[in-house]
Amino acid sequence: MYLSNKLKKYSRYFFSFAWLIKQKNIFIFSHKRGRTTLLSHILGSNEQICGYRELHLKYTNKIDILRSRATLFEDPIDFAKADYLLDKILHNEWYFDEKIFDIRNNYYIFVLRTPEATMLSMIKRHLQNNTIETVGIQTKYYISRLRELRYYWNKLEGQKIAIDSDELLYDCEISLEKISQLLGIASKLLPEYKIFSNTGVAGTGDMSENIALGELNKEKKIMNGEDKKLLEEIDLVDINREYSETYNTLFAVK
Repeated sequence: MYLSNKLKKYSRYFFSFAWLIKQKNIFIFSHKRGRTTLLSHILGSNEQICGYRELHLKYTNKIDILRSRATLFEDPIDFAKADYLLDKILHNEWYFDEKIFDIRNNYYIFVLRTPEATMLSMIKRHLQNNTIETVGIQTKYYISRLRELRYYWNKLEGQKIAIDSDELLYDCEISLEKISQLLGIASKLLPEYKIFSNTGVAGTGDMSENIALGELNKEKKIMNGEDKKLLEEIDLVDINREYSETYNTLFAVK
């Protein structure tokens, strides 16, 4: 059944001649729990952009580009009218080789969220299916991901921008204007967004109730005693050091 569905997907893509359509690419580089599902929904709701979720693909050769495009063509109407195709990369295992693209057509949005908020969110999600003794896995992920973000920020030659996750949520107009200027899109990016077929589905991004609101939830959460106790399970010293280095790299004043 899986192979049959895969063949159908690629057949629809090829026989529609969608591969003849030339579009630019937007890649969101970030880490888990960075509010990238929110950003990708805002972008994907714009008529010029197709894509709103993590495709879980590496980009090492032209075949990988084909896989990405064929997957996004599952929304053929949005695909056909889009000027940009969107994916987000949140894990080191999805290796990215910029050389397989026409660099002039690639745009990169790096998103960074503060350590305490990120780790608390990851720990709570981790504890839904795991024990507290194993939360060190999330620390290793976050630190290694921060290092990888620095690597790609320095390596990638396409047009790029760094966005603070808190600014995206609480001062969204500023962040969205920065992104609009980077992309040069004609239609304004809005804080309201569409609810798509896979919104809130496991494996495609944020599964919380907030993402189903269709708009920003700017209510600031106050850390309580239980939250602070959870953070005591990890070593924030190393995490904060890696975060600071990453922040200074991405947001360095030039």
